[in-house]
Amino acid sequence: MALTIVQSDRATAQQKTLAWGYITLEGGAHAALLVGTGILAWEGTAAAIGALSTGEGTAVASTTATAACADGDCANEAKIVTHGFWSGGEIVKNAAQQWALENNGITLEMTDIGKQLEQISQVLDWFTEARPLWIQASRNFALEASGEVHVFQVAERGVSLQSIWATIEYPTLLTNPRVTAIIYHVVMPDGNVITLP
Repeated sequence: MALTIVQSDRATAQQKTLAWGYITLEGGAHAALLVGTGILAWEGTAAAIGALSTGEGTAVASTTATAACADGDCANEAKIVTHGFWSGGEIVKNAAQQWALENNGITLEMTDIGKQLEQISQVLDWFTEARPLWIQASRNFALEASGEVHVFQVAERGVSLQSIWATIEYPTLLTNPRVTAIIYHVVMPDGNVITLP
């Protein structure tokens, strides 16, 4: 969809710039993932070959840990980032983001792609231009999730059956084998959050 915006005669210069930013950011994220995975795999393979040739089994763990902790602070790599999802308006979004900040979590809007989408969405038609971009980003975000994920929903009216949560994120999480549990939180009109058992 971002490419469609860039190629559109109807798109403004600002819309095209934001769409190019999204495309660049998405491409950079994929490249970084591939490069990082390749480096880690190479380091692990080199360590395994070295361990086999010298008989030192601990070399594998040592080199792999060094590759994973390249910044020297291995504590940040050991933490699992919890994915947070939300549906139901600003009060629910704010509750999800606050929870994420307090619990080593992240919502889509807290990612670089999410931040770009929030900017782009301000100048696009929601249903024909912005929503398809959010759908793709939401699907990718749900595919990246692992372990327990948390979803925040509004108490007043429940979740729309046409929402991105109901149509994209929830079904994707259900088929993601790395997701072990979905924890539900209900956000009350005053902003209080109730976690369901």
